[in-house]
Amino acid sequence: MVNESRTDEAEVVVLAMGTRGDVEPPAALAAALTAAGHRVRLATHVGFRELATGAGAEFAEIHGDPQSLLASPAVRLIMQGRAERSPRLVLAGIRQAARTGELAAGPGGIPFDRRLMASIWTALDGAAALVSCGVLGGVSREIALARGLRCVDAAFQPLHPTTAFPAMATQDLPVPPAGHRLTHVLAGHTRRALFRGLVRKLLAEHGLSPAQEHAVLTLYGFSPAVVPAPRDWSKREQVTGYWFRQAVGELPARVADFLAAGPPPVYVGFGSMAGVDPGRITRMVCAAARRANDRLILAAGWWGLGAADLGPDVLVLDEPVAHELLFPRLRAAVHHGGAGTTAQVLRAGIPSVVVPFVFDAYFWARRVRELGVAAPPLPGRNLNEDRLAAALRVTRLPNLVAAAKTLGRRIRTEDGAGTAARLLIAELNSTR
Repeated sequence: MVNESRTDEAEVVVLAMGTRGDVEPPAALAAALTAAGHRVRLATHVGFRELATGAGAEFAEIHGDPQSLLASPAVRLIMQGRAERSPRLVLAGIRQAARTGELAAGPGGIPFDRRLMASIWTALDGAAALVSCGVLGGVSREIALARGLRCVDAAFQPLHPTTAFPAMATQDLPVPPAGHRLTHVLAGHTRRALFRGLVRKLLAEHGLSPAQEHAVLTLYGFSPAVVPAPRDWSKREQVTGYWFRQAVGELPARVADFLAAGPPPVYVGFGSMAGVDPGRITRMVCAAARRANDRLILAAGWWGLGAADLGPDVLVLDEPVAHELLFPRLRAAVHHGGAGTTAQVLRAGIPSVVVPFVFDAYFWARRVRELGVAAPPLPGRNLNEDRLAAALRVTRLPNLVAAAKTLGRRIRTEDGAGTAARLLIAELNSTR
């Protein structure tokens, strides 16, 4: 046990920034740790406070609005299929961060600034260890190491260098296999360059210097049946299985009534993606579903999809509904390929159509197709009625339906969060 004498502070801080799909798996880990008798603090954005309390963990607020990051110019260009211009904006961000110690990410706010750094510092007060989650985990890890905390990394897409596939940020670019490892190295250098100035300015304000970097244990919260650990990873990179929260509650009555009124529908939702002209996208999706003879559950999401009257075969979800309760009741799902949504679709054992817009979504879109549980990827920039209708028909193919059911059964036997919790505690109790 770490810091057994401490009774008024958290043993472990689990820190997660991003969208709901980024925060729900860390909340599942927090729940597994509290169930094992450990004191846990989940540090995340204020909109996800209920995930901390639901996990039995203390809540600490991390400053910033994740929606404003996805409104940033670089991300907008990528979503519009203009990725060739986004590196210029990334380089401009690196120069700005080095010059000012802040990184403006969008017109809706400045998520990566002194307020974010200060909130991370406060969240670590009194803790013995940190689990830094996600692609930006290195920010909090560098702060924690300088303060003398034990650190473990967690991620939900493969980030360590490998020859098996290219870095997540380059998934939609034509990278030959010989260049795969180099893309990971460059991606890591870019992440560190973006935030190095902010972190070191904070440490200097507290009279600290950066700690010496060393290889920490990384827990990967995805299934080995979906992405086995590459052969060129070390034992310090552990693939544990997906981290799912315990399903609680019931579906809203209107959702349950819609499900009971006809055959299993198709879900369409693009989560935290936000584009232009939601009315056009809504009409296109509904038309494709009619051509494929499918009923439709349409999640409004950040895009604001939906309309006042789309007919009796369409149900619009204006508020989030627990995927773990909804997805097993569906025929198929059309989604943006976020790691969290992809995990829930795979666990439910239903076919999918992945419509990737940015970053790791292209990786997941390709991977589920390779596993034979999804239609060919349909990138957001190519989305139209004809292609979507054709993809929905593909999800009815018997071999694809059977493969999805088989993979879902295997994933449901895994206890990824429990496995991760055991590895984490063993690491923190070690003498390394």
